[in-house]
Amino acid sequence: MSNVAGKAYAMNVLTPVPPTRTWLQRLIFMVARAVPSTLAGLLGLSLIHFARWVIIKREQWPQGDRGKPQLKNDYVLFCSNFNGTWDQYIDAFSDGIPRGLDLFWYASFKYPHSIPVTAFKDYIVHNQFDTGYYYNATPGSAQRDIKAALRVLAQLQALEREYPKLTAATFPVEYNKALARVQNSLGSPGYAPIASLDSARAEENRLAFLAPPSRNPAPVAVAPDNNIPTKPTTSFDGGHCFLTVLLPIKTCAVVDAAGVRRSHAHLLREALARLPTAHQSAPTQKAPFNSPFAESLRTHFARMAVIDDAIFNGPVPADAISKALKGAISSVPDGATMQSFDQLPCPYLFFSVDCDAKDEEELWGYLCDLWQRIGAELEPVLRNCFGFTERVTGAAGFAAYIRDHRLETTMPFNDYWTQDLPTTPQWMVIGALILTAVIAAAGWGFGLHFILEKLGAFAGSVWSLGFALSAIALVISSLGAAAYAAYLLVIQLGRRPFPTAPNSDLKSVLKALYLQRAFIDFAIKQQKPSAPDLYLAFGQFLAQVQVKNLDAPTQSPGTIPRTAP
Repeated sequence: MSNVAGKAYAMNVLTPVPPTRTWLQRLIFMVARAVPSTLAGLLGLSLIHFARWVIIKREQWPQGDRGKPQLKNDYVLFCSNFNGTWDQYIDAFSDGIPRGLDLFWYASFKYPHSIPVTAFKDYIVHNQFDTGYYYNATPGSAQRDIKAALRVLAQLQALEREYPKLTAATFPVEYNKALARVQNSLGSPGYAPIASLDSARAEENRLAFLAPPSRNPAPVAVAPDNNIPTKPTTSFDGGHCFLTVLLPIKTCAVVDAAGVRRSHAHLLREALARLPTAHQSAPTQKAPFNSPFAESLRTHFARMAVIDDAIFNGPVPADAISKALKGAISSVPDGATMQSFDQLPCPYLFFSVDCDAKDEEELWGYLCDLWQRIGAELEPVLRNCFGFTERVTGAAGFAAYIRDHRLETTMPFNDYWTQDLPTTPQWMVIGALILTAVIAAAGWGFGLHFILEKLGAFAGSVWSLGFALSAIALVISSLGAAAYAAYLLVIQLGRRPFPTAPNSDLKSVLKALYLQRAFIDFAIKQQKPSAPDLYLAFGQFLAQVQVKNLDAPTQSPGTIPRTAP
């Protein structure tokens, strides 16, 4: 299944938003980021690796070969990498954080609320589109498995620091304390349950159609770009980049060697189907090569999907009486005039990556490195996109092409925290908002009062109409200034990146998963009566696993190890 990669499921939901409400939806997202304690429910689900909400304004859809889309709605794109089945995920959302869910889709047109869950599921099904290609760097591990491995890594790092200070007599005490702390974190990776026997057979039969890889394991450095954007963006958060890209697909027909006319959208989907997936299941373990994205040790998740058209959620509801009166006056029968609806002039390739990049410069380096490693495999997909062939002639051209079609991720989310997320206390944020609003209101009020007084607005009696109107204007405008200043502060606070979770980069995650399996094997062997001296054995264990060395030995990306290292 293209929506499934190991234990992760890729969900894509596109919902229309009336432009008059887009600012309110953005404000809700920024409040959630400015006061991270509001995300406690989302963090408590413990089944989401990476997720994002992206506000796509009408004018942000890139121009294709049929011009710029002329839309009347903005859109919210939601993408999630979660564990479990589709029904389990929706049920967990609806049961666990119904109010938060209603806020995150507050402005979406005809959103039915998350309770009752049946209507909510129908809404998601209607607005969801499937993933064409999906990559998961850790297919055998759920989000909780990764956090468990990171806890093991932290304990081994601490134990390694203490090891030289300890003796054969004192070490067992510290070892047993560390073992007790992580005894609930010693799980092993494994295959996810298969959707059906037919799905397993389809994965196995698909191996015969995979395109052979053409990769460059030793890319060269590319000069940094002089036009790197300097404007802060919420696409970078927690040490990661939530890259979101929309690429217009060509609409002209293609005639193949057999004289058959085919569309670029069809050719693109076929190219996606021929890309090898990760070794994420028993059938795919038999593939002679891994996913191309496994060549990058900075790519956590990647997906590509075709958006054929805008989502239509029905006409704008209207009052029956007003419609009848309007029809009587205009002599046009009710229902004879159709409302306009959004329609994209061309399909779009949605490309998203969750990678390790803290800023624009690191993202540029990541994209250049990615193209040099797997550009030959991405080219059959991307050559069906408008402007790609003309612009991309190398790594720098690819990075610039992707950057020019990138959207800002409005609300990024990642939960690899093994401890509480460090946040600014809620009372401090509220206090700052109140102080900002008071200062803005006072400044605006005094300034406007001075101007009105100079103009003679307050020269008459306090009971005069002019005085009353001036006073009302002064109060209303001061309150407006206060609200606007508080709004700007919320936006500024919300755009600040969250801190990076310890060891949450992909190299550290892979090392943690490797150490978790190695430590399980070591702990089991030490339970035997014939086990060697614990102090000496642990020293040999440290020399073997090299806790500080993230490059080797470690777990390979896109694989599910089945044995102890």
